[in-house]
Amino acid sequence: MCVNIAHCAYFGQLIFLHISKFILKVHTRCSFGNRNTDALLTLYPSNKLEHLSFLLATLLDRQPAAGLSPDVILVESPGMQHWLSMELAASRGIAMNIDYPLPVRFMWDTARAVLGPDAVPRESPFRRETLRWRIYDLLIQPEQLTHPAMSRVLRFLDKSQANGSGHLQTLQLAVALADLLEQYLLYRPDWLLAWEQHQQVVADDADEVWQAHIWRLLVSDTPAHPARLHEQMVTALQQPSEAVIKALPKRIILFAINTMAPQFVAFLDALAQWVDVHLFHLNPCVNYWGNLASRGEQARMLREQGITAWLEQAQENPLLANLGRQGRDLFNQLTELQSYEISAFDMPAPEEQSAQTSMLNQVQHDILEASNGSTDFRWTPGDDSILINSAHSTLREVQSLHDYLLQKLTEDPALQPRDILVMCPAIEEYAPAIEAVFARVGTLNSDDDASPRLPCTIADRSPLDADPLVAAFLSLLSLPDSRFSVTQIVEYLSLEPLQRKFSLTEESLTVIEYWLERANIHWGLDGSHKAQVT
Repeated sequence: MCVNIAHCAYFGQLIFLHISKFILKVHTRCSFGNRNTDALLTLYPSNKLEHLSFLLATLLDRQPAAGLSPDVILVESPGMQHWLSMELAASRGIAMNIDYPLPVRFMWDTARAVLGPDAVPRESPFRRETLRWRIYDLLIQPEQLTHPAMSRVLRFLDKSQANGSGHLQTLQLAVALADLLEQYLLYRPDWLLAWEQHQQVVADDADEVWQAHIWRLLVSDTPAHPARLHEQMVTALQQPSEAVIKALPKRIILFAINTMAPQFVAFLDALAQWVDVHLFHLNPCVNYWGNLASRGEQARMLREQGITAWLEQAQENPLLANLGRQGRDLFNQLTELQSYEISAFDMPAPEEQSAQTSMLNQVQHDILEASNGSTDFRWTPGDDSILINSAHSTLREVQSLHDYLLQKLTEDPALQPRDILVMCPAIEEYAPAIEAVFARVGTLNSDDDASPRLPCTIADRSPLDADPLVAAFLSLLSLPDSRFSVTQIVEYLSLEPLQRKFSLTEESLTVIEYWLERANIHWGLDGSHKAQVT
């Protein structure tokens, strides 16, 4: 492990953390203008999640929380909370007295502590789940739809009413707008504040007119929204009272949060004046890569700045440039903060790199150094470090994964299910199939004919979607308005509650799939249904 330490121009007392075979010098006191000299913002970048958890465990051991105060560790998802808890328990023997708030929840609770409970309610009325019903309530009021700003929405809903899907379309519009407004609150708060002053942000945008009108209706009922509270909180943190300082936690830790809205970064910067903030984040590249441009950005650069500027960008790592935009934006935001940096990158020596023949190792090494094919890409027989598989349905995709994992666990006795992490971009779409395939009867090492059961946990699910009965009910509600595609029906039949109801087994489902395939059925109940949908 290579350790680099970058520090501020002003520093105070040093302490030494003995970690593995090296020593980290950590500057624990800084002077940033009017900042509290006991507070500090420290960044811990690394290209290995295991290194970050190791550094965090060492920090918790060397600087434990005072008394019975819990450690506050912000994570991006419940899945990361589960993984980190297991890692801390494995390295420290126990992981307890730790709070794991999500970033938005923590920022709201901090605003309540800084501004007071009278100014900030316990629960935000601008959460997506609450907003959708508030918007729906506005959309079903005829007097609201007759406003000139709502003419575009009225035409849409009138058309939906004519084809018999009025209430469903109204709810879907409310859900979509709630999601959009939540994104505005995080990434475009200036738009919302301008709308409150009846200012238009984008010229000649018909959608902005009705969105701004609905937003003004929402804030007229509840003016304390997150964008305005954020402004007030950051201002209050410039000169907080003693009571506010005592109400804040003594230390905040952020672990593996890969995306942060500028609003949240500004909040951390203000909070770091009075609270120790430790930010552990993944950084795939050891070099500066904040100016890498994707292909789309390079094309725009070619049009606007000419061939010279384009050639300067053309030799960078294309994977990092095209797929790392989210990480690049976070990297640029963090480089603008006044902070210490303790970096722990896994950089193999040249002789070690030459001995690594895995294709995945080569890709990781090029990304680490932001190089474009500096190593000779080579593939050797038996190298399955990178595999690409495709399947005709979600269910078949999960079944293929199950078979692959069984093969790997059989080939390597040292490999355990707890060592396997499966990443999925849309877990709610895959959850029913995962539950149907992985929750099988039998054990991992069973010798009978029963299908082996692989223990698994589905993380990052909302409580509403985590219950299979709720998932089945919601799926049933959407079924009448669907095309009744074969894939959708098969995935619906894979739901455990429905299988229990109709005494379906895995073998039954396989037979049904075979019948549908042989009958050449793709979608639709019958001819009349196809004609109606078409």
